[in-house]
Amino acid sequence: METTAWGVILADMAGHVANALSAEGIGPRAALYDATIGSFDVEATMPTAQRTGDKPAGLG
Repeated sequence: METTAWGVILADMAGHVANALSAEGIGPRAALYDATIGSFDVEATMPTAQRTGDKPAGLG
């Protein structure tokens, strides 16, 4: 299912972000991963910008 694939992609990306931040010495990977997922959850439930679902201009 497409939504499952997107979930995998987003979780994988969060792991890469945590790895990169940890490599920069910002903190332990597990804590950074949890913080990234937590931030995602907050944004998903209380968006800081309106989502219209419209395609960006110029895309056909």
